[in-house]
Amino acid sequence: MVVALLLLVAIGFYWWFVMRDRGPVVEGEIDEPLLTEPTRLCVRGGRRPCRSVDSVEQVLSAPILTIEQAEATSGGMQGAISLAVEDGQGTRLRTKWRSHQSASIVNTPVKELAAYGLQALFLEPEDQVIPPVVGACFEVEHYRAEVDPAADALEGTDCVYGFLAYWLVGSATIYAAREDGLLPRPEDIRDPQLYSAERFRDADPATRRNLAILNLVTHLVNNGDAHAGQFVLYEEPLRLFVIDNSIAFQSIANPVMTQIQDLSELMVPSIPADVADRLRGLQRADLDALASLEELARVGGAFEHVEPGEPIDPDERIRVTGDRIQAGLTTADLDDLWDRFEGVQERLASGALGTF
Repeated sequence: MVVALLLLVAIGFYWWFVMRDRGPVVEGEIDEPLLTEPTRLCVRGGRRPCRSVDSVEQVLSAPILTIEQAEATSGGMQGAISLAVEDGQGTRLRTKWRSHQSASIVNTPVKELAAYGLQALFLEPEDQVIPPVVGACFEVEHYRAEVDPAADALEGTDCVYGFLAYWLVGSATIYAAREDGLLPRPEDIRDPQLYSAERFRDADPATRRNLAILNLVTHLVNNGDAHAGQFVLYEEPLRLFVIDNSIAFQSIANPVMTQIQDLSELMVPSIPADVADRLRGLQRADLDALASLEELARVGGAFEHVEPGEPIDPDERIRVTGDRIQAGLTTADLDDLWDRFEGVQERLASGALGTF
Protein backbone atom coordinates (compact mmCIF):
# COMPACT_ATOMS: atom_id res chain seq x y z
CA MET A 1 0.00 0.00 0.00
CA VAL A 2 2.78 2.42 0.95
CA VAL A 3 4.76 1.53 -2.18
CA ALA A 4 1.72 2.12 -4.36
CA LEU A 5 1.09 5.50 -2.70
CA LEU A 6 4.71 6.56 -3.17
CA LEU A 7 4.57 5.48 -6.80
CA LEU A 8 1.42 7.54 -7.35
CA VAL A 9 3.06 10.59 -5.75
CA ALA A 10 6.16 10.13 -7.92
CA ILE A 11 4.06 9.87 -11.07
CA GLY A 12 2.09 12.94 -10.05
CA PHE A 13 5.26 14.96 -9.48
CA TYR A 14 6.71 13.86 -12.80
CA TRP A 15 3.48 14.69 -14.60
CA TRP A 16 3.39 18.15 -13.00
CA PHE A 17 7.07 18.74 -13.86
CA VAL A 18 6.66 18.05 -17.57
CA MET A 19 3.41 20.03 -17.72
CA ARG A 20 4.43 23.15 -15.79
CA ASP A 21 5.15 25.50 -18.74
CA ARG A 22 2.23 27.91 -19.08
CA GLY A 23 3.44 29.51 -22.30
CA PRO A 24 3.55 33.20 -23.24
CA VAL A 25 2.06 35.91 -21.03
CA VAL A 26 -0.83 37.45 -22.97
CA GLU A 27 -2.59 40.50 -21.55
CA GLY A 28 -5.03 41.43 -24.32
CA GLU A 29 -8.65 40.43 -24.83
CA ILE A 30 -10.63 39.17 -27.78
CA ASP A 31 -13.52 41.40 -28.77
CA GLU A 32 -16.18 38.80 -29.59
CA PRO A 33 -18.57 41.27 -31.28
CA LEU A 34 -15.91 41.62 -33.99
CA LEU A 35 -16.07 37.90 -34.81
CA THR A 36 -17.80 36.93 -38.03
CA GLU A 37 -21.27 35.47 -37.53
CA PRO A 38 -22.43 32.83 -37.22
CA THR A 39 -20.02 31.61 -34.54
CA ARG A 40 -22.05 28.59 -33.44
CA LEU A 41 -20.85 25.26 -34.85
CA CYS A 42 -23.50 23.27 -36.70
CA VAL A 43 -24.77 20.21 -34.80
CA ARG A 44 -27.37 17.55 -35.50
CA GLY A 45 -30.83 18.85 -34.71
CA GLY A 46 -29.69 22.45 -34.27
CA ARG A 47 -31.99 25.20 -35.52
CA ARG A 48 -29.92 28.30 -34.86
CA PRO A 49 -27.76 29.96 -37.53
CA CYS A 50 -24.48 28.05 -37.52
CA ARG A 51 -21.12 27.62 -39.21
CA SER A 52 -20.32 24.26 -40.80
CA VAL A 53 -17.21 22.24 -40.10
CA ASP A 54 -16.14 22.74 -43.73
CA SER A 55 -16.47 26.52 -43.40
CA VAL A 56 -14.30 26.58 -40.28
CA GLU A 57 -11.64 24.43 -41.93
CA GLN A 58 -11.58 26.64 -45.02
CA VAL A 59 -11.03 29.80 -42.97
CA LEU A 60 -8.36 28.32 -40.70
CA SER A 61 -6.44 26.80 -43.62
CA ALA A 62 -6.65 29.92 -45.82
CA PRO A 63 -3.44 30.99 -47.62
CA ILE A 64 -3.64 34.36 -45.87
CA LEU A 65 -4.32 34.12 -42.14
CA THR A 66 -3.41 36.86 -39.68
CA ILE A 67 -3.54 37.14 -35.91
CA GLU A 68 -5.83 40.02 -34.95
CA GLN A 69 -6.15 39.61 -31.17
CA ALA A 70 -4.86 37.32 -28.42
CA GLU A 71 -6.16 36.46 -24.96
CA ALA A 72 -4.99 34.25 -22.11
CA THR A 73 -7.09 31.16 -21.36
CA SER A 74 -8.56 30.60 -17.92
CA GLY A 75 -7.08 27.17 -17.29
CA GLY A 76 -4.54 24.62 -18.42
CA MET A 77 -0.82 24.32 -17.87
CA GLN A 78 0.60 23.83 -21.31
CA GLY A 79 0.77 27.08 -23.21
CA ALA A 80 -2.74 27.30 -24.64
CA ILE A 81 -3.97 30.79 -25.51
CA SER A 82 -6.88 32.12 -27.53
CA LEU A 83 -6.35 33.84 -30.88
CA ALA A 84 -8.77 35.71 -33.11
CA VAL A 85 -7.57 35.04 -36.64
CA GLU A 86 -8.75 36.50 -39.94
CA ASP A 87 -8.50 35.17 -43.47
CA GLY A 88 -7.96 37.21 -46.63
CA GLN A 89 -11.72 37.63 -47.10
CA GLY A 90 -12.15 39.31 -43.71
CA THR A 91 -13.72 36.33 -41.91
CA ARG A 92 -12.64 36.43 -38.27
CA LEU A 93 -12.89 33.39 -35.99
CA ARG A 94 -11.89 32.69 -32.41
CA THR A 95 -9.59 29.75 -31.76
CA LYS A 96 -7.55 27.99 -29.12
CA TRP A 97 -3.87 27.98 -30.10
CA ARG A 98 -0.98 25.72 -29.08
CA SER A 99 2.43 26.34 -30.64
CA HIS A 100 5.05 23.68 -31.33
CA GLN A 101 7.06 25.13 -28.44
CA SER A 102 4.37 24.10 -25.95
CA ALA A 103 4.83 20.37 -26.51
CA SER A 104 6.20 18.10 -23.80
CA ILE A 105 6.79 14.37 -23.40
CA VAL A 106 3.28 14.00 -22.01
CA ASN A 107 1.28 16.76 -23.69
CA THR A 108 1.58 17.19 -27.46
CA PRO A 109 -0.63 19.60 -29.43
CA VAL A 110 -0.34 17.62 -32.68
CA LYS A 111 -2.55 15.02 -31.00
CA GLU A 112 -5.39 17.55 -31.10
CA LEU A 113 -5.20 17.41 -34.89
CA ALA A 114 -5.02 13.61 -34.85
CA ALA A 115 -8.05 13.25 -32.58
CA TYR A 116 -10.04 15.58 -34.80
CA GLY A 117 -9.03 13.61 -37.89
CA LEU A 118 -9.81 10.28 -36.26
CA GLN A 119 -13.47 11.04 -35.56
CA ALA A 120 -14.04 11.91 -39.23
CA LEU A 121 -13.39 8.25 -40.13
CA PHE A 122 -16.77 7.23 -38.72
CA LEU A 123 -18.78 10.37 -37.87
CA GLU A 124 -20.78 12.82 -39.95
CA PRO A 125 -19.75 16.46 -39.36
CA GLU A 126 -22.91 17.29 -37.38
CA ASP A 127 -22.16 14.42 -34.96
CA GLN A 128 -18.53 15.27 -34.33
CA VAL A 129 -17.62 15.97 -30.69
CA ILE A 130 -14.18 17.52 -31.27
CA PRO A 131 -14.28 21.02 -32.80
CA PRO A 132 -12.25 21.59 -36.01
CA VAL A 133 -8.46 21.65 -35.63
CA VAL A 134 -6.07 22.96 -38.31
CA GLY A 135 -2.31 23.48 -38.34
CA ALA A 136 -0.86 26.91 -39.10
CA CYS A 137 2.59 28.45 -39.39
CA PHE A 138 2.66 32.19 -38.72
CA GLU A 139 5.55 34.29 -40.00
CA VAL A 140 7.80 34.69 -36.97
CA GLU A 141 7.93 38.50 -36.89
CA HIS A 142 4.14 38.73 -37.16
CA TYR A 143 3.77 36.21 -34.33
CA ARG A 144 6.27 38.02 -32.12
CA ALA A 145 4.47 41.31 -32.66
CA GLU A 146 1.01 39.93 -31.87
CA VAL A 147 1.63 37.15 -29.33
CA ASP A 148 5.08 36.39 -27.95
CA PRO A 149 8.18 38.56 -28.48
CA ALA A 150 10.39 35.63 -27.45
CA ALA A 151 8.89 33.04 -29.80
CA ASP A 152 11.21 30.89 -31.89
CA ALA A 153 10.49 29.62 -35.38
CA LEU A 154 10.05 25.91 -35.92
CA GLU A 155 13.50 24.49 -36.65
CA GLY A 156 14.15 24.51 -40.38
CA THR A 157 11.53 27.20 -41.05
CA ASP A 158 10.98 30.92 -40.52
CA CYS A 159 7.54 30.59 -38.94
CA VAL A 160 5.91 29.59 -35.65
CA TYR A 161 4.05 26.33 -36.17
CA GLY A 162 1.12 25.12 -34.11
CA PHE A 163 -2.52 24.15 -34.07
CA LEU A 164 -5.72 26.20 -34.14
CA ALA A 165 -8.81 24.61 -32.59
CA TYR A 166 -12.16 26.30 -33.20
CA TRP A 167 -13.40 28.06 -30.06
CA LEU A 168 -17.03 27.24 -29.27
CA VAL A 169 -18.30 30.75 -28.57
CA GLY A 170 -21.47 30.62 -26.50
CA SER A 171 -20.82 27.17 -25.08
CA ALA A 172 -21.05 26.47 -21.34
CA THR A 173 -18.53 24.71 -19.14
CA ILE A 174 -19.46 21.60 -17.20
CA TYR A 175 -19.27 23.69 -14.03
CA ALA A 176 -21.76 26.26 -15.36
CA ALA A 177 -24.08 23.49 -16.55
CA ARG A 178 -24.09 22.04 -13.04
CA GLU A 179 -25.01 25.42 -11.59
CA ASP A 180 -27.93 25.58 -14.02
CA GLY A 181 -29.07 22.07 -13.12
CA LEU A 182 -28.35 20.62 -16.56
CA LEU A 183 -25.85 18.13 -15.16
CA PRO A 184 -25.50 16.47 -11.73
CA ARG A 185 -22.95 17.69 -9.18
CA PRO A 186 -20.42 15.07 -8.07
CA GLU A 187 -18.51 15.42 -4.79
CA ASP A 188 -15.25 15.92 -6.71
CA ILE A 189 -15.69 18.90 -9.05
CA ARG A 190 -12.98 17.47 -11.33
CA ASP A 191 -15.11 14.38 -11.96
CA PRO A 192 -16.95 14.68 -15.29
CA GLN A 193 -19.65 12.18 -14.22
CA LEU A 194 -21.11 12.41 -17.70
CA TYR A 195 -22.20 8.78 -17.79
CA SER A 196 -24.55 6.87 -15.53
CA ALA A 197 -26.56 3.84 -16.59
CA GLU A 198 -29.80 5.44 -15.39
CA ARG A 199 -29.28 8.80 -17.14
CA PHE A 200 -28.17 7.08 -20.34
CA ARG A 201 -31.25 4.86 -20.34
CA ASP A 202 -33.64 7.74 -19.65
CA ALA A 203 -32.05 10.34 -21.96
CA ASP A 204 -33.85 11.54 -25.06
CA PRO A 205 -32.57 9.88 -28.27
CA ALA A 206 -30.49 12.88 -29.39
CA THR A 207 -28.75 13.26 -26.03
CA ARG A 208 -28.12 9.51 -25.81
CA ARG A 209 -26.60 9.59 -29.29
CA ASN A 210 -24.30 12.48 -28.40
CA LEU A 211 -23.13 10.91 -25.13
CA ALA A 212 -22.48 7.53 -26.76
CA ILE A 213 -20.43 9.16 -29.51
CA LEU A 214 -18.53 11.29 -26.98
CA ASN A 215 -17.53 8.24 -24.94
CA LEU A 216 -16.65 6.27 -28.07
CA VAL A 217 -14.32 9.04 -29.25
CA THR A 218 -12.63 9.58 -25.87
CA HIS A 219 -12.08 5.82 -25.72
CA LEU A 220 -10.64 5.46 -29.20
CA VAL A 221 -8.26 8.42 -28.85
CA ASN A 222 -7.34 7.14 -25.37
CA ASN A 223 -7.84 10.58 -23.79
CA GLY A 224 -5.72 10.51 -20.65
CA ASP A 225 -6.94 13.80 -19.20
CA ALA A 226 -10.73 13.73 -19.51
CA HIS A 227 -11.55 15.65 -16.32
CA ALA A 228 -14.54 17.98 -16.10
CA GLY A 229 -12.62 21.00 -17.36
CA GLN A 230 -12.07 19.36 -20.74
CA PHE A 231 -15.74 19.37 -21.75
CA VAL A 232 -18.14 22.10 -22.83
CA LEU A 233 -21.70 21.98 -24.09
CA TYR A 234 -24.24 23.74 -26.20
CA GLU A 235 -27.79 24.10 -24.93
CA GLU A 236 -30.94 23.76 -27.05
CA PRO A 237 -30.12 21.16 -28.15
CA LEU A 238 -27.77 19.90 -25.47
CA ARG A 239 -24.54 18.74 -27.13
CA LEU A 240 -21.32 17.83 -25.36
CA PHE A 241 -17.84 18.38 -26.81
CA VAL A 242 -14.37 17.40 -25.65
CA ILE A 243 -12.04 20.35 -26.24
CA ASP A 244 -8.63 19.01 -25.21
CA ASN A 245 -7.08 15.84 -26.63
CA SER A 246 -3.39 16.70 -26.31
CA ILE A 247 -2.86 13.92 -23.75
CA ALA A 248 -4.06 11.04 -25.89
CA PHE A 249 -3.04 8.07 -28.03
CA GLN A 250 0.26 6.96 -26.45
CA SER A 251 0.62 9.21 -23.38
CA ILE A 252 1.08 9.10 -19.63
CA ALA A 253 -2.38 9.77 -18.23
CA ASN A 254 -3.08 12.50 -15.70
CA PRO A 255 -2.86 10.79 -12.26
CA VAL A 256 -6.15 12.41 -11.24
CA MET A 257 -7.93 10.05 -13.64
CA THR A 258 -7.41 7.22 -11.15
CA GLN A 259 -9.78 9.02 -8.76
CA ILE A 260 -12.62 10.09 -11.08
CA GLN A 261 -14.76 8.75 -13.91
CA ASP A 262 -12.35 7.92 -16.73
CA LEU A 263 -14.03 8.30 -20.11
CA SER A 264 -11.08 6.74 -21.91
CA GLU A 265 -12.87 3.55 -20.85
CA LEU A 266 -15.87 2.64 -22.98
CA MET A 267 -18.71 2.84 -20.45
CA VAL A 268 -21.82 3.18 -22.59
CA PRO A 269 -23.63 -0.12 -23.26
CA SER A 270 -24.57 0.79 -26.83
CA ILE A 271 -23.78 3.17 -29.69
CA PRO A 272 -25.79 4.47 -32.68
CA ALA A 273 -26.39 1.77 -35.28
CA ASP A 274 -25.17 3.89 -38.20
CA VAL A 275 -21.91 4.65 -36.37
CA ALA A 276 -21.49 0.97 -35.54
CA ASP A 277 -21.91 0.07 -39.22
CA ARG A 278 -19.09 2.44 -40.19
CA LEU A 279 -16.85 1.07 -37.45
CA ARG A 280 -17.42 -2.51 -38.59
CA GLY A 281 -16.31 -1.54 -42.09
CA LEU A 282 -13.03 0.07 -41.06
CA GLN A 283 -9.77 -1.79 -41.65
CA ARG A 284 -6.22 -1.16 -40.52
CA ALA A 285 -5.38 0.46 -43.86
CA ASP A 286 -8.08 3.09 -43.28
CA LEU A 287 -6.16 4.39 -40.29
CA ASP A 288 -3.12 5.09 -42.46
CA ALA A 289 -4.72 8.39 -43.49
CA LEU A 290 -3.90 9.58 -39.96
CA ALA A 291 -0.19 9.03 -40.61
CA SER A 292 -0.16 12.12 -42.81
CA LEU A 293 -2.98 14.36 -41.61
CA GLU A 294 -1.90 17.62 -43.17
CA GLU A 295 1.01 19.21 -44.96
CA LEU A 296 2.15 22.78 -45.44
CA ALA A 297 4.54 23.76 -48.22
CA ARG A 298 6.31 27.02 -48.94
CA VAL A 299 4.50 28.94 -51.64
CA GLY A 300 6.27 32.20 -52.31
CA GLY A 301 7.20 33.57 -48.92
CA ALA A 302 4.70 31.68 -46.76
CA PHE A 303 3.66 28.14 -45.86
CA GLU A 304 0.30 27.08 -47.30
CA HIS A 305 -1.80 23.94 -47.00
CA VAL A 306 -1.26 21.36 -49.74
CA GLU A 307 -2.45 17.79 -50.28
CA PRO A 308 -0.60 15.57 -47.75
CA GLY A 309 1.97 13.20 -49.20
CA GLU A 310 3.38 9.96 -47.85
CA PRO A 311 4.79 10.23 -44.30
CA ILE A 312 8.22 11.83 -44.43
CA ASP A 313 9.22 10.03 -41.23
CA PRO A 314 6.67 7.55 -39.83
CA ASP A 315 8.38 7.61 -36.43
CA GLU A 316 7.82 11.35 -35.86
CA ARG A 317 4.55 13.25 -35.43
CA ILE A 318 5.87 16.58 -36.77
CA ARG A 319 8.23 16.33 -39.76
CA VAL A 320 10.13 19.13 -41.44
CA THR A 321 12.16 18.72 -44.59
CA GLY A 322 13.14 21.36 -47.10
CA ASP A 323 10.09 23.56 -47.60
CA ARG A 324 7.55 21.10 -46.18
CA ILE A 325 5.93 20.71 -42.76
CA GLN A 326 3.93 17.55 -42.20
CA ALA A 327 1.93 16.31 -39.21
CA GLY A 328 0.50 12.88 -38.44
CA LEU A 329 0.50 9.92 -36.11
CA THR A 330 3.45 7.55 -35.89
CA THR A 331 3.34 3.90 -36.87
CA ALA A 332 3.39 2.99 -33.17
CA ASP A 333 0.46 5.35 -32.52
CA LEU A 334 -1.52 3.72 -35.32
CA ASP A 335 -0.77 0.18 -34.16
CA ASP A 336 -1.98 1.07 -30.67
CA LEU A 337 -5.04 2.81 -32.09
CA TRP A 338 -5.92 -0.19 -34.24
CA ASP A 339 -5.89 -2.39 -31.14
CA ARG A 340 -8.62 -0.19 -29.64
CA PHE A 341 -10.61 -0.24 -32.89
CA GLU A 342 -10.42 -4.03 -32.97
CA GLY A 343 -11.57 -4.14 -29.36
CA VAL A 344 -14.69 -2.14 -30.23
CA GLN A 345 -15.33 -4.24 -33.34
CA GLU A 346 -15.05 -7.44 -31.28
CA ARG A 347 -17.48 -6.11 -28.67
CA LEU A 348 -19.95 -5.25 -31.43
CA ALA A 349 -19.57 -8.71 -32.98
CA SER A 350 -20.10 -10.49 -29.66
CA GLY A 351 -23.03 -8.34 -28.61
CA ALA A 352 -21.19 -6.99 -25.57
CA LEU A 353 -21.64 -3.55 -27.14
CA GLY A 354 -25.15 -3.00 -28.42
CA THR A 355 -26.67 -0.53 -30.87
CA PHE A 356 -29.72 1.70 -30.90
